[in-house]
Amino acid sequence: MKEEISKVLDEIIEAQKEIGKGELKDLLKAFGVLLTGDTVIAYFLGALRGISYEKGIKDWNEFKNLVNEVKNVILDSVLYYR
Repeated sequence: MKEEISKVLDEIIEAQKEIGKGELKDLLKAFGVLLTGDTVIAYFLGALRGISYEKGIKDWNEFKNLVNEVKNVILDSVLYYR
């Protein structure tokens, strides 16, 4: 299940890259939020939490373990937005 979640997260990250930085920047700007590395991390953590919850990972500690497994994927994605 964790591999499936990781694959979906990768697809979301790639899809967002295809849409482009400007679109994400505009989306965040509508909420008064600047596009920063921290914002991108929070954005993808939110996506990961949603995917995980949908796939049955509702326990916070189990989610944190999953985050540790995909941490580098999320951190690498931030480089695109700098």
